[in-house]
Amino acid sequence: MKIIDMHGHFFPDALAKRAVQTVADMCGGEILPALDGTLADLIRGMDRFGISQTVNLPVATKPESVMPINSGLLLDNNRIISFGALSPYSPTWESDIDFVASIGVKGIKLHPEYQGFYMNDPAYFPFYQKIADAGLITLFHAGYDPGPFSRDHALPQMFLELKAAVPNLTIIAGHFGGLMMWNDVEKYLVGSDIYFDTAAIADFLPQEQFVRMTLLHGTEKVLFGSDTPWEDQGKAIRYIVESSLDDTAKEALFHKNAERLLNG
Repeated sequence: MKIIDMHGHFFPDALAKRAVQTVADMCGGEILPALDGTLADLIRGMDRFGISQTVNLPVATKPESVMPINSGLLLDNNRIISFGALSPYSPTWESDIDFVASIGVKGIKLHPEYQGFYMNDPAYFPFYQKIADAGLITLFHAGYDPGPFSRDHALPQMFLELKAAVPNLTIIAGHFGGLMMWNDVEKYLVGSDIYFDTAAIADFLPQEQFVRMTLLHGTEKVLFGSDTPWEDQGKAIRYIVESSLDDTAKEALFHKNAERLLNG
């Protein structure tokens, strides 16, 4: 079965070792990377587990990083689908969005915890509206994140507020709508017009609850993701393969939903 990983990361070779170690140290051992963070190791993992393509999700932890990241995106590798990086704090956010759209990427990644903003703050609604009008998918970190964070910047209910304010924004709530906040995801987001990905949930979300929530939400709105290098790609795949979802649903999660979204 074809597999598209909608939630992955790699770093430039010169930065990969330091970036992976920094995140591991910051998380106090809660995260033990499965790969070394380089493109070469990512591709090796993809080949090992039969992953056709991975979406790379860079994060601009500082506003001044936005343009250097986007100017260096990998756009000529058929195994990697590059999303762009944006920051609502960038003084040039309008031209940043224009640039990302102009180079043909399909979406962008925002990480409210790492970037330090509340995703439902009305001050950022014009920022989101321009992203939506540019036709860019927005994949958010959602829910808990290990490390020195308040863990309240991207709560499940906030996605409903944002979607109501910017209805034409295509939202993927990473980590199945809110890592470690499953009851609130089920209460607020299941059945909504918001996509979930499955990144980094294998050790935390009981399979029975995953299947129930997937069926209630709609199998057409769930996307496979691994969060590589932070989670083992094989474990993320087995979690879905070994679930009680039928083959049609598994095929939707593994590639059909991603293809429709990315090619739409």
